[in-house]
Amino acid sequence: MDSARALAAKARGIALVSRTMGVSRAQLSLRMNRSADWLDRRGNRRNNEADAGILSAILNIISDMPSYGYRRVWGILRKQRRSEGQPPVNAKLSASSTNEVSIDDDTRQPTITPANTSIMNAT
Repeated sequence: MDSARALAAKARGIALVSRTMGVSRAQLSLRMNRSADWLDRRGNRRNNEADAGILSAILNIISDMPSYGYRRVWGILRKQRRSEGQPPVNAKLSASSTNEVSIDDDTRQPTITPANTSIMNAT
């Protein structure tokens, strides 16, 4: 997109540059007409203090049952927060927090039963 902006700024037509470079004409004209002090406000919306509280609650749940995955942890956390009158935790936040402490799927080992050992030995 930067090279397309540079070409369009050199008095080449926006339509010609967008067709040639394969970029959206609307986005190209929008980015060319932005002010110099424009700032993307979508940056960092996470509240680290609230996430720290959620992470400590997740660690408390995991210390009791280390084999729980993020969905079970999320369900327990959701029930706890509902009983305390707090807003529920998003499942994606629970999954990312669980992955941050790297406990998801680490403690679970695949079980090999006699039914599937013959399949594994067939190769």
